[in-house]
Amino acid sequence: MIVYCDTSFLISWFYSDDSRQKAARDSSAKYDGEDFVLCQVHQLELPACVRAATHRAESPLANHVARALINRFDSAWNGRDFIRRDVPLDDSIAMSRSLGDAHGWTKPHTFD
Repeated sequence: MIVYCDTSFLISWFYSDDSRQKAARDSSAKYDGEDFVLCQVHQLELPACVRAATHRAESPLANHVARALINRFDSAWNGRDFIRRDVPLDDSIAMSRSLGDAHGWTKPHTFD
């Protein structure tokens, strides 16, 4: 099985104070470590999301936590916890968008 990790899963997996870390770790324990894929989209999404979370109006992520999460991700990218797979940029974008569409909002969103 190949598991493409979404960004929120990765943040929960790396962040020990995340309320969903136990669930992320428990669900990942059901699979072989070689099932989890990281690609270039993760290299863009995870640091961007973590940095953006430091600027939230409500419950911002502390800067030192953001740096630690990005460092843990970089270690995973360079280590053996996940499979690193190069995916053509167009395919990466299409995959990311399709996952967002499949698991995003259920009603149309309008910007006022």
